[in-house]
Amino acid sequence: MEDGRTICVLCAWRQTCNKKFSMDGATSTRCPEYTRDVTLPEVPPDRKEEEK
Repeated sequence: MEDGRTICVLCAWRQTCNKKFSMDGATSTRCPEYTRDVTLPEVPPDRKEEEK
């Protein structure tokens, strides 16, 4: 489930996080509190290929 980009906008804690403003958003974060928000839809496999 942790495959893909780990960016703040996809994190379950984005509304209450105090660290998100120190991340640039262009790269994956190395945040130890990161948890993907399960209410957001997964990116289909064919779409993942387009992002590369």
